[in-house]
Amino acid sequence: MDSQKLNKIIVVGDSCEDLFFKVDRIPAVGETLDAQGSSKSFGGKGANQAVGVARLGYQVEMLSQLGNDSQGRQLKALFEEYGVQTYNMKLLDSVDTGIGFILQLRSGNNVVISVGGANTAYDKDMTTFDSEWVQAIQSSKILLLQRLIPDYVNLVAAKIAKEAGVTVILDVGGMQSHVLPELIKFVDYISPNETEVARMLGLQLTGDKAELDQELERFIRKYPHVKVVLKLGEKGCSYLWLENDEIKSISKVAYSFSDYPELQLADTAGAGDSYMAGFACKLLDECSIEECMEYGNKCGFLCVSKAGTMNAVPSKEEIEKTFSK
Repeated sequence: MDSQKLNKIIVVGDSCEDLFFKVDRIPAVGETLDAQGSSKSFGGKGANQAVGVARLGYQVEMLSQLGNDSQGRQLKALFEEYGVQTYNMKLLDSVDTGIGFILQLRSGNNVVISVGGANTAYDKDMTTFDSEWVQAIQSSKILLLQRLIPDYVNLVAAKIAKEAGVTVILDVGGMQSHVLPELIKFVDYISPNETEVARMLGLQLTGDKAELDQELERFIRKYPHVKVVLKLGEKGCSYLWLENDEIKSISKVAYSFSDYPELQLADTAGAGDSYMAGFACKLLDECSIEECMEYGNKCGFLCVSKAGTMNAVPSKEEIEKTFSK
């Protein structure tokens, strides 16, 4: 990485208020289902990743749009409490702050409905950002992107970053649509979970592992500059890349609650975001890919042991305390 740049991560992404509802199952069409409880916090994939980086002790700035409403002002203040730089965050008068509705199932899994609000209130014809956002990206070493802002915004951010020699990481999570092929051209690392692989590949998959492996190989050969970071939940993660015309891979097993009896599964919301924060931080430190993956696994594991999203991302101290045993 360029030694002249700030040792800093930039996150361009979404920020929102999260409303949680505890339910036994997903309701059927037309059904009214009683919730066993509800709560609210703040989050968003971009917000979670930015806070995750800050709590791990690294310098990070969040480039995001919020509504100029009570939720937006509270969220901006919360970023600052966590140590996330908000110099260039925008508060818009014309739209509301985004909202996420999260059904927390008894199994520990979750279902999310996202209302974009300010997160999607960008000019569809934009070709660049204002000078403050451009300078913030150009002066950093890593750009983290997700897909709860429009892909055309991600494309602008990725182009600015690549022209400035900034490493670009794209988390595929967010929109259901396929990732723009043009965007992939400007990405160095792309990271889906198991349910998001089809969006990355631009295909409808049957779920057959042989088919998945075949399509992943085609993707990597089509975009040989891209490294794939595959998040596999309780199974861990895999890293795939092309080297000397051969597909290479590394896998890391996830941590298990059986080895940490003082912890238990709370919910899975934010786990992938915590993983990406940890992975990016170690990449910033120029650690090996194995170390990046291992640290990402630690962050994701501790995140699912706490309820919530932004408030559940682990700190550097929590990582050290848990895994020093």
